[in-house]
Amino acid sequence: MWKPHHSINSDNVHSFIQKAKNQYNYREDQALGLLFHHQYNFTTASAELSKYYMLKKNWSKADKDKFDKLIAKYRKNFDQIQVNMPHKTMREIIAYYYERKVALKKFNRLTKNKKAKPAKSFLVRRTHNRRTSPQ
Repeated sequence: MWKPHHSINSDNVHSFIQKAKNQYNYREDQALGLLFHHQYNFTTASAELSKYYMLKKNWSKADKDKFDKLIAKYRKNFDQIQVNMPHKTMREIIAYYYERKVALKKFNRLTKNKKAKPAKSFLVRRTHNRRTSPQ
């Protein structure tokens, strides 16, 4: 059975988790994992939070559709895109853009080698009705 480190203050753990969640989008298990990795040294773990910024993956269909329209209109002008999507951080918008770009390249690469082959044409042999006349 797991036993917590003897000198851990639960208030400090709770504060660390809240900071990780609110400022850096960590899930609770990620925050605790980072804290464990740094042997419950709150100072060191706190300094590491910004190095592993967790992006929110919750892009709704409406957000994705809006993003597609904005990218078509503003291209890579991420400032204008963020003005129109204030609930997304600049980091989230840029990460999503490049995530989609990489996915599209992979898709194109995969489908490039599997282009639709033309259907085989079957030779249709016409047979003429030959009337045989009685001789």
